[in-house]
Amino acid sequence: MARGSTFAMDPANIHTVLQHTGTGNPQEGEDPDFARALSKAIIARQTPPEGKQLGENDPAAWKAWHESLLASGDLAEPLPDLEAAYNNDFVEAWNEHR
Repeated sequence: MARGSTFAMDPANIHTVLQHTGTGNPQEGEDPDFARALSKAIIARQTPPEGKQLGENDPAAWKAWHESLLASGDLAEPLPDLEAAYNNDFVEAWNEHR
């Protein structure tokens, strides 16, 4: 997953990425301009901020999401230990395989 994400995020690989995504989802590949724009938007969203690793999450964002799920009723009650569900423990090892 880490190697695939890194490959897909490299602009030099966009043609190959679009070929593969079009094979997996032919409808997505029907409009090449849209597929390219969608890919660029996904890459921008997945690119970690400066100083962060691929897949690393900000604990404050996780807490805000948890609160949002509670407020909307999508989560019936708070998780007993949010940090048991959220952590960045595997990010370093994951990034070693890129």
